[in-house]
Amino acid sequence: MSRRTTLIITVILLAIVLALWQWNRNQALNSAQTDDPNSTARNLAALSPKPGTSPGPLNPGAQTATKSGASSIEEYLNSRYGGTWSATRDESGKVVSLSGGLISSQGVNFEKARDLVAELAKALGFPPNQLFGQPVKEDSTELSKSYRFSQTYEGFEVYGGSLTILARKEDGAVYLVNNEMKIVDSINTEPRFSADRAKSVVAAKYNLAGTTITQVRGDPVIWAEQPIQELAWIFKVEVSAPSHNSYQVIVGAETDQILQDKSTLKH
Repeated sequence: MSRRTTLIITVILLAIVLALWQWNRNQALNSAQTDDPNSTARNLAALSPKPGTSPGPLNPGAQTATKSGASSIEEYLNSRYGGTWSATRDESGKVVSLSGGLISSQGVNFEKARDLVAELAKALGFPPNQLFGQPVKEDSTELSKSYRFSQTYEGFEVYGGSLTILARKEDGAVYLVNNEMKIVDSINTEPRFSADRAKSVVAAKYNLAGTTITQVRGDPVIWAEQPIQELAWIFKVEVSAPSHNSYQVIVGAETDQILQDKSTLKH
């Protein structure tokens, strides 16, 4: 036998030995996994959502409702209802609207709309019960209908706070969600300054002849435009000189400061 042939046979034998060693190693690993019946279950559990949770980290609270909740609510709607839901956010990252999919028949009547709004509020990080303290405003056009749920906190209306869903009139399929809910952590629900005191603050600013100041409602509302959260009084101001104008002025019941002063005159 030549030296070349011997070398070739040696190389082949070494390759066979190496292959047998690798095969035996794999068999040993497989056997170890088979001996542990909980191994596969643990792996699957690590990859699967925990029972009772929704896809994505739907964390409640102020910041998660604006940033962490923004992407997860899209993921949640796409997983639960299908479609290609996407979110529009304001400059702080808060989700202000959702569109791009259809939620079948949830806009057919008030009861179904209420169930959906409770689900959406929770997914966005807000307590659902804050939306059920005021009458729901229902509107409809030839092609669509809407349900606007106003936000309350401890029995007080949250100024400007609401969650609205829009649905097709023909089948009640919801196609748009508008989120104007405000973050309300905790506030003093006993007015520090009375409505009369707040009215005097307004009168001091609009100290003009022919001016009338009217309190818009008997109870204060909650002003929750970050970072300010407090009870507030709302007034309507009519100015006749030097030119006619109308204003809405909101005064804080805690700080005694003017929180908003805007013209309501339509040109």
